[in-house]
Amino acid sequence: MRQQFGGIGVRIRILGDPPELVIVGAPDPGTPAARADIRANDRVLEIDDAVTAGMNMGDVLQRMRGQ
Repeated sequence: MRQQFGGIGVRIRILGDPPELVIVGAPDPGTPAARADIRANDRVLEIDDAVTAGMNMGDVLQRMRGQ
């Protein structure tokens, strides 16, 4: 069996008031997020120069996923 994923290797949630995009848990080993030293509870403020405040989860996932 062969498996691929199309993301950066983290789980995310929109939490808090005001809502913020938050990394939930440590990144998966060997992923782009792990290599970039992303950590649990980091806040994601922008994705490719687009501010995440006000984005819904569908918008976030579309921007974070690669091929």
